[in-house]
Amino acid sequence: MNSKDNIFSPASKKYLRHNIAEAKEQEVFFRARYDLAAQEIKDIRVVARGNEQMAPAIVNNLNPGDCVIHNHPSGDLRPSAADIKLASRLGNRGIGFIIINNEARDYYIVVEPEEADTCKPLPADKIKAILKSQGKLDQVMENFQEREGQLEILSRIITAFNDNETILLEAGTGIGKSFAYLLPAIFWSQINSGPVVVSTNTINLQQQLLEKDLVTLKKTISFDFKATLVKGRNNYLCQRKLYNALKNKEELQKNKELFRIINYLQKEITTDNFAGTKSSISFYIANEYWQEVNSESHLCLNNHCPYFADCYFQLDRKKIHKSDVLIVNHHLLLADAVLKNNQFSVLPDYQKLIIDEAHNLADVATQISGLDFYPSLAKKMIEKLTNSINSPLVKLRNNYYELSFSKREEIINILDQRIWPTAKAILELIKNYQQELNNLYDSSDFKMRIKEDTFSTADSENWQAAGEELLSKFNYLNNLMEEIIILIENEEENSLDNQKEQPVLEITGMKNRLDGLSESLALNINYQQHLSEYVFWLEKKPCYNNNIIQKNGRIEVAEFLTETLFTRLTSCILTSATLAIEDSFTYFKRKLGLKKAASKKVSSPFDYAKQAQIFAPIDIPEVTETGFISAINDKLSRFLVTRRGAALILFTSYAMLNKVKKEIKTPLKKAGISLLIQGEEPRNKILQSLRQNQGSVLLGTNSFWEGVDVPGEALSSLIIMRLPFAVPSDPLVAARFELIAKKGKNPFWNEALPQAIIKFKQGFGRLIRNKKDQGEVIILDKRIWTKSYGKKFINSLPSGCQIDNYWPDNP
Repeated sequence: MNSKDNIFSPASKKYLRHNIAEAKEQEVFFRARYDLAAQEIKDIRVVARGNEQMAPAIVNNLNPGDCVIHNHPSGDLRPSAADIKLASRLGNRGIGFIIINNEARDYYIVVEPEEADTCKPLPADKIKAILKSQGKLDQVMENFQEREGQLEILSRIITAFNDNETILLEAGTGIGKSFAYLLPAIFWSQINSGPVVVSTNTINLQQQLLEKDLVTLKKTISFDFKATLVKGRNNYLCQRKLYNALKNKEELQKNKELFRIINYLQKEITTDNFAGTKSSISFYIANEYWQEVNSESHLCLNNHCPYFADCYFQLDRKKIHKSDVLIVNHHLLLADAVLKNNQFSVLPDYQKLIIDEAHNLADVATQISGLDFYPSLAKKMIEKLTNSINSPLVKLRNNYYELSFSKREEIINILDQRIWPTAKAILELIKNYQQELNNLYDSSDFKMRIKEDTFSTADSENWQAAGEELLSKFNYLNNLMEEIIILIENEEENSLDNQKEQPVLEITGMKNRLDGLSESLALNINYQQHLSEYVFWLEKKPCYNNNIIQKNGRIEVAEFLTETLFTRLTSCILTSATLAIEDSFTYFKRKLGLKKAASKKVSSPFDYAKQAQIFAPIDIPEVTETGFISAINDKLSRFLVTRRGAALILFTSYAMLNKVKKEIKTPLKKAGISLLIQGEEPRNKILQSLRQNQGSVLLGTNSFWEGVDVPGEALSSLIIMRLPFAVPSDPLVAARFELIAKKGKNPFWNEALPQAIIKFKQGFGRLIRNKKDQGEVIILDKRIWTKSYGKKFINSLPSGCQIDNYWPDNP
């Protein structure tokens, strides 16, 4: 019990008791404010109800000075592990956490609330003046025009920052939303001495922000600021691994390609312009070679490393902590948020977050939240452990560390007699396990969903038994490495502090990596226990030599995002050109777990009525009919020839893409029109060809529905072959449909249709990129006219769009 007996007034206690009784004395979460002067809890209200085992912790939009109060029905006020985890997250934001009993007589303050937020507000008029006519931006930008929509977005973001809001903002193409969110980020960091994180989904947008937008804004602002692109650790060269490899020249020369790369890098690091990242290297390095020299957290010695002072990763990390604006991608953002739960991360603490291309956030969260198992990668790891010149076990066996102490003979015996044979056995077990997966795989698709009744009892037992045997060997290998660590640590005669290398740290890192493999394998072979939260499937990909991989993902990511990310923030701006469906943000709010977030839509300044002609011919077969391609082929070919190419054709499957490619290839070739096909060359090269060769036609699927920015005459026609509904048999899609149905809702209207409309809007946005662009859009799926839901696609188009139900002028 706490000594501050007057922290709850009689009225507050009565309110607490009443609501706990209403919840039948199960767990209830309350939100309150702490009056520091009076040392009293005030403004208490209920935010969530649960049960004794688990209550939802709805803590979005809490501010410093707020408190979370919840009861323990048992009367035991000691915080549980879940309490401590939540209290720690809240405490970092200045939010208190208090446990009470059901009678509200006794309480325990786990985290003291801080004084109310003292952050200084953004100067709205001063910031907005920069983007107005005769303002600073007008003075440095050619052809500057004041944009009403841009100022509207800017004003709303300033309010969200000042009032600690989370808001979804749909900003149509051409508004200039990047300036509208970068300015508040820059000013907030300068005024309140804390970083603001900006997350994007694509490299192209990151480059635009860093190399163009922020460079321009520097000319408009009187104070200096620093912006940094944050990269994942694996992108950096590790000098210790590089020099370790050079010390083992005899081993290194057995691999000519690796020998060539390492010799090149040895020379490169002596130059002043080498940034130490993979992207700064002038030639392509395959991942299998880069992994021999890149930085890895589980092999990092941190300040024990002899190259720590010059470490590329550590130097960039110092820049990160001195920066005002941090540019990241969604993957790194969420991976870092997960690491923050484990008290370690790359990014410093931050409370203001801007998420551009926010329509991709849920998909990235699904990837991050899963624990996939790749047998081929497990095989490479074990081979690396026993054969790589950078393996701490190999270096220990070769006396690389120059440790001379009494336990060396015992360590060598463990390596030779137990670890090497165990590793060899694991490689054989991985091979057997892969074969069991191949035996299970019975699908013409690349993905095969695993449900409770997918396999026969015999097949399931064989596979899971093989998995358990492999898992047991992983654990045994881990125990052997732990034995070696203990032997080294307990050797009194040997002082590790004086060694250049510390094998304990390296072996521990490798052991932790093996723990990760074990965790992934265990989740996948014991999938039955997790089917309420996860969907599991087998996948066959050409890039993995058609080996089977095991994948999984959370069916819903709202709770994951809330717990790992949103509860850490005081403000979050989520923006994109495609967040609303018929002016409603309900779909994304539900998907991201932001049901109470504010929202605003600002339309594009483009005059679509004049800039875009839209056609959706109705006198064609249904896109689902067998003869669809044959029926539209002649008109499609003639259209492309008469328009001299300059077209992007969007598909929802490679199968349809290949059929169309086969039909139009000859007539286009005769007309001298180049055909660019997704997958035949790197994406950037394909887009560069489309921009430079105005007589080209690009055929693209999933990834080309967004992120394509080709203004001008190089792209004047956009053809949408089919409305972009997700494949219902896809494991994630099917699992989400089932969950929605269990909740008594319609999966089509609540998931399939909203998702298709968002993607349709993204695809449509590829054509008109600036106020001078003009072009034609042809939609070849007549369901837009014949189905009741077709109107929703039409209504999702920008204001001013008119659709004709015939082919454009006599193609």
